[in-house]
Amino acid sequence: TIANTAPVMATVAVSPSTGRVGDTLTCAASATDVDGGTPTLSYAWSTGATGASLTLTSAHDPGDVLTCTATATDSAGASDSDTASATVTNTSPVVASVSVSPSTGKVGDGLTCAATATDADGGSPTLSYAWSTGATGSSVTLSASNDPGDVLTCTATATDTDGGTGTDSASATVSNTAPVLGTVSISPTTAYND
Repeated sequence: TIANTAPVMATVAVSPSTGRVGDTLTCAASATDVDGGTPTLSYAWSTGATGASLTLTSAHDPGDVLTCTATATDSAGASDSDTASATVTNTSPVVASVSVSPSTGKVGDGLTCAATATDADGGSPTLSYAWSTGATGSSVTLSASNDPGDVLTCTATATDTDGGTGTDSASATVSNTAPVLGTVSISPTTAYND
């Protein structure tokens, strides 16, 4: 009686070896069977998903190692397995919107920069603000050092927990402040007509 020989997994690989949210990982394997058959290949991922391809979502955290187990099965039910892995990398956050209000201001007026950001990895990015004048924070007050016509730019930076960043900017223009007449006097205060 000739006994069945189990197939042998020759190669298995996941491509690409790293991926971010939205990327698709593909597991590919090859196997041989000395009995002359063609083994059936199946794939299972450490996430519980099956199939040769896996699309990364926000459920896959940066740093996660996803393992694909490829199994070759012959017509007699004998099998062999091997694994390969890929690592989830961080997706930098995106500043979705940024604005400065009001869009113009005079000396003494306050400007406020506001932004929103998203993170495909599912986190909540931290927002920080920097102005072209060197000031930081979401608000600045215009002073005499801001000349009419100056354009003040606010750059909003979103930072995620893995150190990824995204930036965008918005601007406001310094408008002229009309001069203020301080005092008026007539000298002398009395006059005589000769």
